[in-house]
Amino acid sequence: MFFKNETILDKKLNELRGEGSLSFNVLETMATYKFKGETVFDKFQRDFTREDTGKRLGTHSKSYQLITNKEFFSYLENQIADIFDLDEIKDVKVNESISKGGAQCFKEYQFPNVSINPKRSLRHIERDNPLVRNKNNISFRIIGKNTFDGSAKATVYVGDIDEYCSNGTIWGNFTTTEEKHIGKFNISNFGKAISESIKVFKISLKKEIETYYDTPISRTDALIFLDTIAGGKRLSKDLAKSFEGEINFRGSNLWALKSTLTHYGTHSKIHPRGASNVQFDDSLAHAASSRIGKQEKVREWLTSETWTNLVERCQVKSGQTTHLPVN
Repeated sequence: MFFKNETILDKKLNELRGEGSLSFNVLETMATYKFKGETVFDKFQRDFTREDTGKRLGTHSKSYQLITNKEFFSYLENQIADIFDLDEIKDVKVNESISKGGAQCFKEYQFPNVSINPKRSLRHIERDNPLVRNKNNISFRIIGKNTFDGSAKATVYVGDIDEYCSNGTIWGNFTTTEEKHIGKFNISNFGKAISESIKVFKISLKKEIETYYDTPISRTDALIFLDTIAGGKRLSKDLAKSFEGEINFRGSNLWALKSTLTHYGTHSKIHPRGASNVQFDDSLAHAASSRIGKQEKVREWLTSETWTNLVERCQVKSGQTTHLPVN
């Protein structure tokens, strides 16, 4: 099957990734285990081992279908090439990461040329800051996840990323497409989800951001909400501190509160907005997996009844009557 723009996309991706961290081969062999000091072969199980390091990534039944990174991400990139125009693809940014020695693999595609720019989303304190003034875009992004340890299905997340603060969001369940490693792998499902998500991104997200910026929230209401979702004093305290930093830049509004959540989901450690030591903490073996897990948690918070009720209360207080949710 021919995909339009495939050659151009492949060239661009090859420039960005070279022989990246996900290019390793995985060997499938009969499973073995030790019994009384002897090696025993299990004909009903298969070991999946990383060829370059010799690390066993997982053991599965014979019905398990090995989907290599090359296969999975090539499928996904062909879908991307078929959906996006050349101008949208040409500046795509690609980030690769692994967890557990390669048992879980992630590849993020950011599309700065598929972005929205909410005109009302900068307060004066941000407009006067040259580091912020030209980074007001919210860009479309896709994250592919492939695993060899049986921890998850092959998954594609669709969401957005704030170019100013690198806060990323993954959206609701309709944009999370999964395929099991059993049976025929149907990549076309990913393309359908991506296409629908682009429509939501371009139409609804801009309205949502502007609505959140225009909806004030009291510190009391914000802190009660954060304490409710945190489930513990330590996280509640960290989120509250982060919120104080957000309102210094964004104002005391719903966008500052949402940014508090997405900052938690994207960064391994929470830092007050404006702190000089904000960085991703990739020192842990499971950092990439942990970040995705946190973003899934943030998605749960932003689709919860608690969040919906809070938004409605704040809108009523401010005299607003409409809200177009993305999450």
